[in-house]
Amino acid sequence: MSRIDFKNKNDKNIVFLIVDDIPNMRRTLRNMLKHLGYKNIFETENGRAALAKVKVQPINFIITDINMPIINGIEFIKVIRKDPKLKFIPIIVITGETDKNSIANAAEVGADEYLIKPFFVTTLETKIKSTINSLINPEKSHYHYIKGVQYYDNNQFVEALDEFKESVKIDKKFSKAYSGMANIFIKNNQIDKAEMVINESLKHNPNYIEAYQILGDIYKTKKDIKTAIQYFQKAYSLNPKNLERIINLAQINIEISNKNEADKYLKIALNTDNTQETKNKIADIYLESGNYDKAIEIYGKIVQENPVYLLAYNKMGIAYRKQQKFDEAIESYKKAVTYGGEDKNVYYNMSRTYYEKGDIEKAATFAEKALKIDPDFIEAKEVLAVFKKNIKP
Repeated sequence: MSRIDFKNKNDKNIVFLIVDDIPNMRRTLRNMLKHLGYKNIFETENGRAALAKVKVQPINFIITDINMPIINGIEFIKVIRKDPKLKFIPIIVITGETDKNSIANAAEVGADEYLIKPFFVTTLETKIKSTINSLINPEKSHYHYIKGVQYYDNNQFVEALDEFKESVKIDKKFSKAYSGMANIFIKNNQIDKAEMVINESLKHNPNYIEAYQILGDIYKTKKDIKTAIQYFQKAYSLNPKNLERIINLAQINIEISNKNEADKYLKIALNTDNTQETKNKIADIYLESGNYDKAIEIYGKIVQENPVYLLAYNKMGIAYRKQQKFDEAIESYKKAVTYGGEDKNVYYNMSRTYYEKGDIEKAATFAEKALKIDPDFIEAKEVLAVFKKNIKP
């Protein structure tokens, strides 16, 4: 059973997946669904477990919390909506936040409906039935849009474009169909046409977030970074909780050497999502942009929370080496080996650090250790050849 295969809004054979990190909430939702007559109910405690479940178990309907560890509800939905086999599964999000930005964020990534805690079983029933009903009896514009998406996923772009055009012909306010057309024009390198249809969508819906995101991408392609930033900032103002967009704004400001603005957005990103994955992503940006102190600070926080995280120690070592703080770098690499075991990349980085420190013999020793793990490690072979030339007999 897929998103468009429901028999009717009262179908009790629907297979539900509940995703929530709080056992009591999962239990409450399960009991509510059972009370409504549904029998096929699975549950997982976070987005990662949910993604594993949908790979092995056909699921027809997802009810997910937003705030969860490991992979949160927003990131989980994004993965689902990008998978052609899963993207049409209806999703209701549950949140304890009444703030409109959280709801806008869930809607932007593809949630069909939302529930604000606490809620009654009758509210849940209404949301489920209305969601299913809109799928069984879609408006004509939505029907053509779905067909367009299916053609697009099969790389049938001419047919997809025809369906999207038919969709907006029926309903000029159907914003997603304009995005569909724009994406096809971008794929065909028809940038001006893409810009034209997106601007048309904004005439009918000036608050359509994705339109501003697409326009930002278009102007970034045109190398008009100033205009691109303006559009990205407009999208950000409409949904300040979209983590990907916040990080994108930081990176684009780094590209134009606007470090203060970049730092502002990176701080916002950390406040928006304080998970290890986000911290690691932001620390990497600081490392790549040369802000080694900030990179070390965030990698340090990561290893405080997860002392056995090899990758953070390794990258912290790189940041120290870039600052020529060789002893601190070596100490970080040693911790990486202690907690994560022998690793060719760590040994390679140790060899480079000892070389820059002036200890060529130790540099050669660690390059050899890297090659012992992977005899085909090209970079290690190259540096070892250099080291050996410089070792005095």
